[in-house]
Amino acid sequence: MKNNLELAKQVVDSIYVITNMPKLNTRRHPHPQLRGAIAVALSKWFYSDTIGEAMNRERTLVNHYKTKHEGNLQYWDGYKEFYEIAEAQVHSLLYRDPLEQRIDAIDKQIKHLLRERDHLLENQEISTSTS
Repeated sequence: MKNNLELAKQVVDSIYVITNMPKLNTRRHPHPQLRGAIAVALSKWFYSDTIGEAMNRERTLVNHYKTKHEGNLQYWDGYKEFYEIAEAQVHSLLYRDPLEQRIDAIDKQIKHLLRERDHLLENQEISTSTS
């Protein structure tokens, strides 16, 4: 299973592919729009520091994107389209059905209990062989 940073990077990379935009470290339009849209879309799933690291940006910049989001949606031409693309991609890659999440949690509990069982059996064998 991937960790949060790997998942966030995967989403970021896929959005750049979908929008056919190169990942450039520039302030030239429309790159800041796309970065802002991606950061806000990811903010429902990850902490700002994880998003920042996935995008090679500071977490404070991610927070800035979040505070400017509503204004950007209304007044920054092109931002809304990038945000809709980013939001859809984030949802498609990260959303999991609650039933599926519960099943995964149960599977993890079963694995943990089986490891604990095996450990107890090993200890039992060791104690009986030394007696």
